[in-house]
Amino acid sequence: PGETFGGEAHAPATREMVWVETGTLALTVAGEKHEIGPGQCARFPAGRPHRYTNDTEDPVELTMVVLVPPSDLP
Repeated sequence: PGETFGGEAHAPATREMVWVETGTLALTVAGEKHEIGPGQCARFPAGRPHRYTNDTEDPVELTMVVLVPPSDLP
């Protein structure tokens, strides 16, 4: 409860997905706030600023997946 994570944008073309197991997660992407509840997921372009916040008194359990595009480095 009360914790926050993130804020900075990832590299362009990066995608992110979050799935909430328990609790309610506040997800803000490019200034737009969304609430994600138990059993729900959200996916978004992670090349935009984003933040995960627990605004509630209950714990939030989540799984986050970040898909980073391949770099041009050998």
